[in-house]
Amino acid sequence: MLPIELFGWILSMILGVIFICSLVALYKEPTSDTEKENTFTPSTISEDKIKERPTVKIY
Repeated sequence: MLPIELFGWILSMILGVIFICSLVALYKEPTSDTEKENTFTPSTISEDKIKERPTVKIY
């Protein structure tokens, strides 16, 4: 019985470590996406160009 119990404990520890590593990897991935979104700076249109733009009324 000892070899079966030992095998079970070793397998449980290995699977537990893999599970914790996968949680850490999933946690880190969204932060990198958020950082990418924060570093993206959209081009801004000056207010003068907006005022000069002709307006079209849609009925």
